[in-house]
Amino acid sequence: MSWIIEESNDASSAINVQGNTVTCQKEDFYGSPINVLWKDPADKSGLYYWQIEFLQLDKQGNASVGLTTQDHFKAGYAIKSMEYNGKRMNLRSDSKVSSFSISVINVVVSFSANGEATIIRLKQVPTSLDRQEEQFNGIEGHWKLVDYPQHSDCTGYHFHLFKKDGTDNNVYSLSTRVINTMNSILCHDPSTNQWQSQSGMSTMMGGDQESMRKEGVISELTNGITGVELQGQKLVITSNGNQVKLERYTPEPPQTYTKNVFAREY
Repeated sequence: MSWIIEESNDASSAINVQGNTVTCQKEDFYGSPINVLWKDPADKSGLYYWQIEFLQLDKQGNASVGLTTQDHFKAGYAIKSMEYNGKRMNLRSDSKVSSFSISVINVVVSFSANGEATIIRLKQVPTSLDRQEEQFNGIEGHWKLVDYPQHSDCTGYHFHLFKKDGTDNNVYSLSTRVINTMNSILCHDPSTNQWQSQSGMSTMMGGDQESMRKEGVISELTNGITGVELQGQKLVITSNGNQVKLERYTPEPPQTYTKNVFAREY
């Protein structure tokens, strides 16, 4: 039983393995995921149930858990796999059909942020998922746009605001999504109490004209931020001379899926 590490310069310096626990610590930006595969020779054919627990994971990034074969296990985005990262199931492939039906399936973890994960083989199928609700202080947390006087049709979008490195009170990462996921960095100058938005990365998907218009409005909002203030239970953001209000919300946790997809149990 062991973790197999992708062959890349990033992985060789970032990954550390201790038994069934793997740690990924990369100093700079993740241009592509760093993949590790868990290889455990099966003592018999049949079903195996695995529990992967993230002991630590940076808030500004994510990690995916999924399935692949040893032949399909590659570095970065070259991997072919089925993965889940809390949002949707992804089939990572280079536009070719990926078939695992006659191959040995292995668990794979893809880190797109610093974190630590451990894997345990379970003796029986899990039937529930226990998750504690996150508690946040100050301006950090998950926020929903509820008041935008200049664009009342652009409310309801979710914003995620966290300290960039977990400790600096003056540098935050902000992400939101309309069609594309948009990420930016917010820097606070305590001497003037002014905020400045530094444009970050965005995915490049297209959408219908109305959705793209709203995405432009939200993008302009995040890029023009000059003030962030907590007022009671609401977050007030000043952008381009206007103020918008957001309120806390709790994201829906993923539901457990305990059926055998390989036996077409849906």
